Amino acid sequence: MPHSVAFCPQRDDLHDDLTPFQILALHARVRGAADASDAERLSLVSDVIAALGLQHVAHNRVRQPRASGGGLSGGELRRLSLACELVTRPTLLGADEVTSGLDASAALSLALLLNRLSRAGILVVCVVHQPRVEVLAAFDRVLLLTPYGQPAFLGPRALLRRYVTHCLGITVHSSCNIADVALDVVSGVATSCPEDRMPITAWSQRCRATGCHCCRERDCRR
Repeated sequence: MPHSVAFCPQRDDLHDDLTPFQILALHARVRGAADASDAERLSLVSDVIAALGLQHVAHNRVRQPRASGGGLSGGELRRLSLACELVTRPTLLGADEVTSGLDASAALSLALLLNRLSRAGILVVCVVHQPRVEVLAAFDRVLLLTPYGQPAFLGPRALLRRYVTHCLGITVHSSCNIADVALDVVSGVATSCPEDRMPITAWSQRCRATGCHCCRERDCRR
Protein backbone atom coordinates (compact mmCIF):
# COMPACT_ATOMS: atom_id res chain seq x y z
CA MET A 1 0.00 0.00 0.00
CA PRO A 2 1.63 3.32 -1.05
CA HIS A 3 2.37 5.83 1.70
CA SER A 4 1.35 3.33 4.40
CA VAL A 5 4.42 4.17 6.51
CA ALA A 6 5.34 7.71 7.60
CA PHE A 7 8.20 8.97 9.77
CA CYS A 8 8.54 12.20 11.74
CA PRO A 9 12.24 12.97 12.38
CA GLN A 10 13.58 14.55 15.55
CA ARG A 11 14.44 17.78 13.75
CA ASP A 12 11.64 19.94 12.39
CA ASP A 13 12.60 20.38 8.73
CA LEU A 14 10.09 23.03 7.64
CA HIS A 15 10.25 25.86 5.13
CA ASP A 16 10.66 29.10 7.10
CA ASP A 17 8.76 31.35 4.72
CA LEU A 18 5.68 29.18 4.21
CA THR A 19 2.59 28.85 6.37
CA PRO A 20 1.40 25.54 7.85
CA PHE A 21 -1.46 25.48 5.35
CA GLN A 22 0.94 25.96 2.42
CA ILE A 23 3.37 23.35 3.73
CA LEU A 24 0.65 20.75 4.23
CA ALA A 25 -0.92 21.48 0.86
CA LEU A 26 2.49 20.87 -0.74
CA HIS A 27 2.95 17.57 1.11
CA ALA A 28 -0.58 16.48 0.20
CA ARG A 29 0.06 17.20 -3.48
CA VAL A 30 3.54 15.63 -3.69
CA ARG A 31 3.17 12.71 -1.28
CA GLY A 32 -0.58 12.14 -1.12
CA ALA A 33 -2.80 9.88 -3.20
CA ALA A 34 -2.11 10.45 -6.89
CA ASP A 35 -5.78 10.09 -7.82
CA ALA A 36 -7.04 12.66 -5.28
CA SER A 37 -8.53 15.87 -6.62
CA ASP A 38 -7.33 19.30 -5.52
CA ALA A 39 -10.54 19.75 -3.55
CA GLU A 40 -10.00 16.44 -1.74
CA ARG A 41 -6.40 17.36 -0.90
CA LEU A 42 -7.37 20.76 0.50
CA SER A 43 -10.18 19.18 2.50
CA LEU A 44 -7.69 16.69 3.96
CA VAL A 45 -5.29 19.52 4.84
CA SER A 46 -8.06 21.41 6.64
CA ASP A 47 -9.08 18.26 8.54
CA VAL A 48 -5.50 17.56 9.67
CA ILE A 49 -4.98 21.17 10.75
CA ALA A 50 -8.15 21.00 12.85
CA ALA A 51 -7.28 17.59 14.32
CA LEU A 52 -3.86 18.83 15.46
CA GLY A 53 -5.15 22.14 16.81
CA LEU A 54 -3.23 24.34 14.39
CA GLN A 55 -6.12 26.47 13.14
CA HIS A 56 -4.94 29.62 14.93
CA VAL A 57 -1.50 29.47 13.26
CA ALA A 58 -2.50 27.93 9.92
CA HIS A 59 -1.67 31.12 8.01
CA ASN A 60 1.35 32.28 10.03
CA ARG A 61 4.75 31.99 8.40
CA VAL A 62 6.72 29.32 10.24
CA ARG A 63 9.62 31.54 11.33
CA GLN A 64 7.82 34.85 11.51
CA PRO A 65 8.85 36.70 14.70
CA ARG A 66 6.50 35.93 17.59
CA ALA A 67 6.61 39.60 18.59
CA SER A 68 4.79 40.46 15.39
CA GLY A 69 1.99 38.05 16.21
CA GLY A 70 3.17 35.28 13.89
CA GLY A 71 5.43 32.26 13.96
CA LEU A 72 4.94 28.94 15.70
CA SER A 73 5.95 27.70 19.15
CA GLY A 74 8.10 24.61 19.68
CA GLY A 75 5.05 22.46 20.34
CA GLU A 76 3.27 23.82 17.28
CA LEU A 77 6.32 23.07 15.11
CA ARG A 78 6.31 19.48 16.35
CA ARG A 79 2.62 19.12 15.59
CA LEU A 80 3.17 20.59 12.13
CA SER A 81 5.91 18.02 11.47
CA LEU A 82 3.46 15.28 12.45
CA ALA A 83 0.81 16.87 10.25
CA CYS A 84 3.17 16.65 7.25
CA GLU A 85 3.13 12.87 7.71
CA LEU A 86 -0.58 12.56 8.45
CA VAL A 87 -1.61 14.09 5.12
CA THR A 88 -0.13 10.96 3.50
CA ARG A 89 -2.78 8.90 5.35
CA PRO A 90 -0.30 6.45 6.93
CA THR A 91 -1.23 3.22 8.64
CA LEU A 92 2.03 3.29 10.62
CA LEU A 93 3.58 6.47 12.02
CA GLY A 94 7.09 6.56 13.44
CA ALA A 95 8.38 9.54 15.44
CA ASP A 96 11.90 10.12 16.75
CA GLU A 97 12.23 11.90 20.12
CA VAL A 98 8.90 13.54 19.51
CA THR A 99 8.75 15.26 22.92
CA SER A 100 12.42 16.28 23.20
CA GLY A 101 12.99 19.99 23.70
CA LEU A 102 9.38 20.70 24.67
CA ASP A 103 8.12 21.97 27.99
CA ALA A 104 6.11 19.58 30.18
CA SER A 105 2.73 20.85 29.01
CA ALA A 106 3.60 20.70 25.29
CA ALA A 107 5.12 17.23 25.68
CA LEU A 108 1.97 15.92 27.36
CA SER A 109 -0.24 17.52 24.72
CA LEU A 110 1.76 15.80 21.98
CA ALA A 111 1.69 12.43 23.75
CA LEU A 112 -2.09 12.63 24.12
CA LEU A 113 -2.35 13.53 20.44
CA LEU A 114 -0.37 10.41 19.51
CA ASN A 115 -2.69 8.39 21.74
CA ARG A 116 -5.72 9.74 19.88
CA LEU A 117 -4.10 8.89 16.55
CA SER A 118 -3.56 5.31 17.70
CA ARG A 119 -7.20 5.09 18.77
CA ALA A 120 -8.14 6.26 15.28
CA GLY A 121 -6.42 3.22 13.76
CA ILE A 122 -2.85 4.43 13.14
CA LEU A 123 -0.07 2.28 14.58
CA VAL A 124 2.22 4.76 16.38
CA VAL A 125 5.83 3.92 17.25
CA CYS A 126 7.96 6.63 18.80
CA VAL A 127 11.12 7.24 20.79
CA VAL A 128 10.81 9.25 24.01
CA HIS A 129 13.31 10.20 26.71
CA GLN A 130 12.49 10.94 30.35
CA PRO A 131 8.70 10.72 30.01
CA ARG A 132 6.75 12.13 32.94
CA VAL A 133 4.09 9.88 34.48
CA GLU A 134 1.26 11.32 32.39
CA VAL A 135 3.27 11.04 29.15
CA LEU A 136 4.14 7.39 29.83
CA ALA A 137 0.46 6.66 30.52
CA ALA A 138 -0.39 7.72 26.95
CA PHE A 139 1.43 4.67 25.55
CA ASP A 140 0.10 1.11 25.50
CA ARG A 141 3.35 -0.84 25.12
CA VAL A 142 6.95 -0.09 26.08
CA LEU A 143 10.29 -1.22 24.67
CA LEU A 144 13.02 -0.30 27.15
CA LEU A 145 16.55 -0.22 25.73
CA THR A 146 19.89 -0.19 27.51
CA PRO A 147 22.54 2.42 26.60
CA TYR A 148 24.07 -0.29 24.40
CA GLY A 149 20.91 -0.82 22.37
CA GLN A 150 19.95 -4.08 24.07
CA PRO A 151 16.24 -4.68 24.77
CA ALA A 152 15.62 -4.87 28.52
CA PHE A 153 11.82 -4.96 28.57
CA LEU A 154 9.08 -5.34 25.99
CA GLY A 155 5.47 -5.50 27.01
CA PRO A 156 2.39 -3.65 28.21
CA ARG A 157 3.19 -0.37 29.92
CA ALA A 158 1.23 -1.48 32.99
CA LEU A 159 3.74 -4.33 33.56
CA LEU A 160 6.85 -2.12 33.59
CA ARG A 161 6.62 -1.57 37.35
CA ARG A 162 6.23 -5.32 37.91
CA TYR A 163 9.30 -5.95 35.79
CA VAL A 164 11.44 -3.56 37.82
CA THR A 165 10.18 -4.68 41.24
CA HIS A 166 9.67 -8.43 40.74
CA CYS A 167 12.18 -9.35 38.03
CA LEU A 168 15.01 -7.04 39.02
CA GLY A 169 14.26 -6.86 42.73
CA ILE A 170 14.32 -3.06 42.89
CA THR A 171 12.29 -1.35 45.60
CA VAL A 172 10.25 1.43 44.01
CA HIS A 173 8.31 3.94 46.10
CA SER A 174 4.73 4.45 44.94
CA SER A 175 5.42 8.15 44.35
CA CYS A 176 8.35 7.47 41.98
CA ASN A 177 8.04 7.74 38.22
CA ILE A 178 8.64 4.15 37.09
CA ALA A 179 10.07 5.38 33.78
CA ASP A 180 12.83 7.28 35.60
CA VAL A 181 13.61 4.28 37.81
CA ALA A 182 13.71 1.86 34.87
CA LEU A 183 16.04 4.11 32.87
CA ASP A 184 18.33 4.53 35.89
CA VAL A 185 18.46 0.77 36.42
CA VAL A 186 19.29 -0.23 32.85
CA SER A 187 21.88 2.57 32.68
CA GLY A 188 23.60 1.28 35.81
CA VAL A 189 22.84 4.49 37.69
CA ALA A 190 20.48 3.16 40.36
CA THR A 191 22.51 2.37 43.49
CA SER A 192 19.93 -0.18 44.61
CA CYS A 193 20.39 -2.22 41.45
CA PRO A 194 21.72 -5.69 42.41
CA GLU A 195 24.03 -5.83 39.39
CA ASP A 196 25.06 -2.70 37.54
CA ARG A 197 24.35 -2.91 33.81
CA MET A 198 23.05 -6.47 33.96
CA PRO A 199 23.23 -8.07 30.48
CA ILE A 200 19.98 -9.10 28.82
CA THR A 201 20.69 -12.78 29.57
CA ALA A 202 20.91 -12.03 33.29
CA TRP A 203 17.64 -10.12 33.19
CA SER A 204 15.95 -13.00 31.36
CA GLN A 205 17.34 -15.58 33.79
CA ARG A 206 16.02 -13.59 36.70
CA CYS A 207 12.60 -13.37 35.05
CA ARG A 208 12.47 -17.13 34.55
CA ALA A 209 13.76 -17.83 38.06
CA THR A 210 11.11 -15.62 39.67
CA GLY A 211 8.29 -16.87 37.44
CA CYS A 212 7.76 -13.42 35.97
CA HIS A 213 6.71 -13.40 32.33
CA CYS A 214 6.57 -9.68 31.66
CA CYS A 215 9.94 -9.83 29.89
CA ARG A 216 11.40 -12.81 28.06
CA GLU A 217 14.53 -12.82 25.97
CA ARG A 218 12.78 -14.45 23.01
CA ASP A 219 10.00 -11.85 23.19
CA CYS A 220 12.48 -8.97 23.26
CA ARG A 221 14.38 -10.33 20.29
CA ARG A 222 11.38 -10.74 17.98
